[in-house]
Amino acid sequence: MKERKKDRHSQHSKQGSVGIELIIIIGVLFVFSVISVFGFTVMSDFNTDIQAELDWNNESKEMMAEQTGNYPALMDNATVFILIAFWVFALAGAALIDSHPMFFWISVFIIVLMSVASIYISNYYEELADDDDLRSYSVSFPKTNWIMTHLLHLCIAIGLTIGLSLYGKKAG
Repeated sequence: MKERKKDRHSQHSKQGSVGIELIIIIGVLFVFSVISVFGFTVMSDFNTDIQAELDWNNESKEMMAEQTGNYPALMDNATVFILIAFWVFALAGAALIDSHPMFFWISVFIIVLMSVASIYISNYYEELADDDDLRSYSVSFPKTNWIMTHLLHLCIAIGLTIGLSLYGKKAG
């Protein structure tokens, strides 16, 4: 009886998950990148207002100016960290999943669909970052801009490496 439960469980866990990982990684990168740029605009405007206030002491003004100066590098590096961390976790998760070979072609189809979607997401980010109001802020995020403008290449690389990790294992 216990053997039967184990067998039934293993049949349900043999599925491909390339699409889910790609959707999560691309979605999180896009949302985090947009929030980072918009957050910097808000923080910069807030810093300008604080610097203009006469009631605030110089220590507070200096600390706010320092934090505003540190924000782009912190968020830029956080975007790179998110990309690498999600990619590594997706690879580790894919290596631990028993996948059935019939899902390979479904995964290839999903990689193609997500690659097309990544083109639209990348173009939208480029338009957003190139907007007249945001251009002066978005140039402070060179790593984020590179990741988002090369999202198609990253999507293909992530999808292929996850697919290799899922389906490149020896059966048994």
